[in-house]
Order: sequence, then C-alpha cells, then structure tokens
Amino acid sequence: MAAQPESQLTVRFNLLGRTENRFKSWSIDSAYLVSTDGFSFDLLPASRDEGFGLELQPCDLMVDGVSQLLGRIDKTRIGHDGGAVSCEGRDYLSDLVECNADPNVKISANTLLDDALLLAMGPCGISEITDFENILFSEVRTGVSIKRTKRQRKKRPLEEYKPRPGEGIFEFCNRLVARHGATIQPSSSRTEIVIDSPDYTQGAIYSLNRSDDPNASGSNNIVSATAERDYSRFPTYVLFTGNGGQAGQQSGGLKPALFKMLELSEAFNSEMGEIMQRALTGDRIKPADPGFPALLYRMLYHRDKEARAQEDLELGARRAIAERLKDTLAYTCTVKGHADPATGAIYSVNTVASVNDDVTGVHEPLWISRRTLRYSESEGAMTDLELWRPESFQIGDDGH
Repeated sequence: MAAQPESQLTVRFNLLGRTENRFKSWSIDSAYLVSTDGFSFDLLPASRDEGFGLELQPCDLMVDGVSQLLGRIDKTRIGHDGGAVSCEGRDYLSDLVECNADPNVKISANTLLDDALLLAMGPCGISEITDFENILFSEVRTGVSIKRTKRQRKKRPLEEYKPRPGEGIFEFCNRLVARHGATIQPSSSRTEIVIDSPDYTQGAIYSLNRSDDPNASGSNNIVSATAERDYSRFPTYVLFTGNGGQAGQQSGGLKPALFKMLELSEAFNSEMGEIMQRALTGDRIKPADPGFPALLYRMLYHRDKEARAQEDLELGARRAIAERLKDTLAYTCTVKGHADPATGAIYSVNTVASVNDDVTGVHEPLWISRRTLRYSESEGAMTDLELWRPESFQIGDDGH
C-alpha cells in the first residue's frame, strides 16, 4: 500500500480574527441523513489565554486548503496541564436544530416550499435556498470537478402546515422537505441551505481496492472493511394509504400507494436483484389466501395521517422502502489518507466510489453516505467510510 501524505487542518475563527493550524488530533464527520456534521480537535494554542473563550464561536474548517465544514464550537475541555484545548462542535445547521420554530410560523395553502423554509429559517440567518446543487458543495469538499447529469426538482405548492409546540426549526422544515422527496443539506455559505436528494448520475471519483491475489495486492488501499447484508426488515409488498380510509381503499381523493418489490427488482443490476428474484413472492397475499412457506412474504402497511396530496403518499412509501433497502448492503471501510491516491479527490458524502473487494465479495459502484476524516499523532491521516448501493436508496421525485 502506497504511503499517503499527511493532511493539514486549518481552522479560521472569523469573529476573533484568528487562524489555527496546530493540532494533536482532529476529526470531521459527515453523514447524509444526519441533520448536522460534527467535528472535534485538540488545539495547541500559542498561549494559554488563546485557549479560553472559544465556546459558541463560528469557525471554518479546511483540509489542505479545501473547505469541509462551516461550524460553531459547542463544547471545550481543558486538561490538567492546560497545554491542549479539546473542542467539539457541529456545522451551522445545528443552529436550526437547537432553535425552536416560532409559534407565529404558519404556512398557508399554495405556499411554495422555498418560501416556507425562508419564513421558518430566517431568524437563524438563512436567506437563500438552492435546488439540487449540493453536488457543487461536494465539489468544494472533494477539490475536484465531478461529472453529472443536470437535474431539476419538481416544484409543487404546500398545503397548510404549522410547527408543533417545541418543534425545532430543522425538524419542522425537514418534514416539509421530506414531502418533496428530498433532504436538507449544508451549503458553502452560512446564509444558504440546499434542498437535495442523492445524485447517482455522477461517475466514480474514488477507487477502493482489496485483492486477495498477491500479484494484484499492490493496488490495495483498503486498510480494513466489512460488508453487512441485512434483509431482516425487507418488505415484499408495500401499501400506504391516506388518513381516514380503510386499508387498500381510496381516502380523501388519495389512491393507495402500492409497490411490489419483485417487480422493482427487475431494474436492479446488483446481487440484490438476484437475491430478491430467487426468494420473494410477487403479489399481496390476503388473509383468506394461502401463502408460500418457502418464499418470503412481508407486507409493509402504513396509514399516512399527514398526507395532503398523492405525491405525499408515493414519496412516503418510497422513503420507507429506501430506509429498508439500504440495509441490504452497508459497506464500511477504513483507508489511509484523506484523498484518493489517483484522482486526489478528498473523500466526501454524496459521491460515488468504485469498490472491488475480493474478501467481502463486493464489486460494484457504491454511494458514500458517511465519511469521517480523522488525524492523530499515532495513526496519522485516516478516513472511515460507509457506502450503500445507489439503487437501494432512491427517495426523490426526480427518479433518485
């Protein structure tokens, strides 16, 4: 395995007018489905006084000069000698998580999603909403250009909504965004958030390799890896209905959302499709009908009390399916360094890696759902990754 250069962390405290780059250890954790990115570092301040008063300070974290996180210090800890200050924090979306939505926020019918989000998020400084451009922030984080297909979010007006008492701004807004088959992601500006769904149109910019052939092991860059294939929550028939109707019947003008997993499996190119086609029943089995003991039948039924439109039911069902399908392969690995040796791209979420691992039997492109860049004096620069199959986690109304 080729040696990787050590990465340099730089932290800017803009309000204090300071830049720090002396650290004993540090880590930056990003996960696509977690509301905030987290970070920690053990700072070696130039003087003892400069280790005080860092709490709640906004800070920008860069790795090798590439922006990774716009955050705020949540907590500090100073040990017995005072030589290092341990700092922990989250990105700027944590302001939305911890701040409750104002009870005066009321979303009227026919309001566009962007306008509703700006109304709720405005007190925390959010003044701009960007559509499907988080890949650009991925380009900022990776430091390389990423080829992709242009996408466009379908815009439809909201129905009446209001926050629940004590509900956080992020939680309330995430409810609205989820109804549009998307997620809330950070941007490269503290005044902006991104309405985004996973981008599977992009090409792989990383190669993760582990060969058990001694003649090919020279290209290995995986230190350790685990592939967990979990089908314990896997459904075969999915039925979502609106509020107030009987199971499988029309309610409030909304038709039930139905998905047969055996039919969906025909479009899957990975081993998941083959496993499903060998083991699943194809249709709904009603209580009076006989089942097939050797074949798997699992109904997933849910009555969506907050569904206001047909798209709400459809996207709610898709999200429930995706939450379960992603477990069919969770590939986790540790690699040395913070960037791909060939492309120089810093590992980032919402990007694609080509994985070839003989030990776990994984040979397919996977989507990075979580990454942790970390450094310590004992181990040097390391990266932990969690990857899913792109076809298993499709939540958007644009086919993603």
